[in-house]
Amino acid sequence: MTRYVIIGGGLGGAKAAEALRDLDGSAEIVLLSGERHLPYERPPLSKEFLQGTKTLTDATVFDAGWYRDNEITLKLGAFATSVDAGQRIVELSDGTNLSYDGLVLATGSRPRSLPLPGIARPGVQTLRTIEEATELREAILALAADGRRLLIIGGGWISLEVAASARTLGAEVTVIARDDRILPALGREWGERFARLHREHGVDLRLSAQVARVDGDGDTGPVSGVTLTDGTTIDGGHLLIAVGADPRLELADLAGVDLDDGVLVGPGLVSSDPAITAVGDIANVENTFLGHRERLQHWAAALKEPDFAARSLVGDASDFDDIPYFFTDQYDWGMEFRGEIPASHRLVQRGPEDAGITFWLDADGVPRAAMNLNVWDDGDAIEAILRARRPVDGSALADEERPLTEFA
Repeated sequence: MTRYVIIGGGLGGAKAAEALRDLDGSAEIVLLSGERHLPYERPPLSKEFLQGTKTLTDATVFDAGWYRDNEITLKLGAFATSVDAGQRIVELSDGTNLSYDGLVLATGSRPRSLPLPGIARPGVQTLRTIEEATELREAILALAADGRRLLIIGGGWISLEVAASARTLGAEVTVIARDDRILPALGREWGERFARLHREHGVDLRLSAQVARVDGDGDTGPVSGVTLTDGTTIDGGHLLIAVGADPRLELADLAGVDLDDGVLVGPGLVSSDPAITAVGDIANVENTFLGHRERLQHWAAALKEPDFAARSLVGDASDFDDIPYFFTDQYDWGMEFRGEIPASHRLVQRGPEDAGITFWLDADGVPRAAMNLNVWDDGDAIEAILRARRPVDGSALADEERPLTEFA
């Protein structure tokens, strides 16, 4: 009997199990997860779970009955320690091993820390797991009750989603970012708009700032604030480090597959070893829509890439050509972003900034990226426009009286 082994208990691992079962009804499928929870989605950890509007059950991809009904062996709390690609064997932390005919690596990322004095103090944390989200929620509620401040280092998506959640829960928040703007991936215009949104909601943004040390009583006392490199001190009762994440590549390295900013995989998500695929945060995939490689640490990659990996493993490969996608919810702004912003571009705004669509057009007038903010019915039309790859008249595109389908 064919056996597929999946390493990783997040969304990517669960979706790989689903795709493999759909494509091969008789194979043995084993999913290994180092966490002791059923595989769950991570975006709610910085948003709905943190705010108390969703539970772990809500974030769980499939319930236990689904794995049982689909005859998928789920090994929770099971760590893979090595992969012998020559023998096609995965070794586990309990001393056992599993042979495989096809392997899916969905090992995800680990949050970066910072080499700062005092970084190990109680009350300093990152955010990746449900346990860390629970710790952070409890800390925010305590800060809100005591009038103390949450400090966040980082100016990216996790940082700002947590800031919005903390303000929603009533805590004071300071965000410290080393760049001169937040969300640099969106460009200066939208970075400034998001900064204005957060300031309007009471967030203290410190831009072009760096932390020199984490302060507290003695060498081991809980965090009581931070000192910046210019000598400024900021009081705070809890500190979140949100400065990005690095792909977990240890097992891929042991397996001997080619690595370069992740696992190098072709358009079918297959690595340099034809029996090993990689999905999600670790996959540096050859995206045929973009025409180049891209490693995306977003929910959509973990959602969609496993289907392509599964197809390759069962011998029905197809090319990954999805348009990059991510979303965020902050305060009363809900946003979806598609595409890739070109180095040289101009913005076209369709509708108001807080309830419209922004398009990024390249030098030839071709829409290369789009962001819909508080607009939820135009996703298919936006994707069709980006896939068409043809020049458009910017003023016509901005005209809400003209249907979007006209530009696809």
